[in-house]
Amino acid sequence: MENRYTNEDCPLRGGDDCRLLNMPGCNECPVNKLPREEKVKAGRELRDTAILMPIELVRCAAESSHCLLCNDDVKRKRTCYAVADLGHKHPNPDNSSGISKGGLLVPVQIASCSQCKRNFTLASYLPDALALLITGIALVLLSIRSIREPLMAVLTALPLIVFIIACILAVTVRYTLRRCLVKKLGKSTKFKISDIGIISRMYGNGWFELYGSNRVISKVYFNDAPLSKGPYTAYIRESNDGPADIKLNQSIEE
Repeated sequence: MENRYTNEDCPLRGGDDCRLLNMPGCNECPVNKLPREEKVKAGRELRDTAILMPIELVRCAAESSHCLLCNDDVKRKRTCYAVADLGHKHPNPDNSSGISKGGLLVPVQIASCSQCKRNFTLASYLPDALALLITGIALVLLSIRSIREPLMAVLTALPLIVFIIACILAVTVRYTLRRCLVKKLGKSTKFKISDIGIISRMYGNGWFELYGSNRVISKVYFNDAPLSKGPYTAYIRESNDGPADIKLNQSIEE
C-alpha cells in the first residue's frame, strides 16, 4: 500500500497525535501546511482535547445498536449516524494554534435511524424551502409589468411594500411551520441533542453545541457510515472492529 504520510519533517508524523488527526495522508491534513511550531501546538491541542473528551461517552453515542434520537418507546435499529460539532473552551487560549483559533472542537457521531433522519430533514429544510418559494413567487409576480405598473399607479413604492410584506409572511410561515413540525414529529424524535442522556453528560463536562444551541433543532448532518477520516474519528469503528487504541501521554519534541 502506498505510504501517503510523506512529510518527514512533521513532528506529528507516525505518532499518536497523527492517529488522532486520522487523515488519509499528509496532503489532506490541515496541520501539514502549518509552521513547525504551530504543528507542535496543534499536537498538544489534540491531546488536550482528547483528555477533556469523555471517550467512552463518544463511543457509546456512535456504537449504540439502536437509535439515540428516538423519543418514543420503540427502539429502532441504527441505520445511519447524525454528526454534530461540540466545542469546548481552550484550556490555554493564549497558546492556541492556527487550527483551533482559541477553542476546541470535536465531531460527535450519534447512532440514528432512517425515521429520525427523515424527521430532521423535514423540520430543518421544509420551512426554509417554503419561505424561499413564497419570496420567489412574490419576486416573479412583481417583475411582471402588467402587475407591477398598476400597483405603481396607486403608489410608486407599492411594489416594494408588497414585496416586504411577502418577505415578512415568508419568515412567519417558516417560523410557525418549523415549530409545528418540531411539536408533531418531536413525539418520535429528539430534535435537541442535549436531550440525549449521553450527550447531556458531555455538557456537564464543559462541552457545548457549537451551532444551533439557541435553535429548536440541533444542527446535524447524516452519514450512512461512521466518518472515516478527521480528528478523533479513529475512536469510532464499525461495532465489530472495536475502537482504536490510542495513547495520550506521548510527548512531542519541540
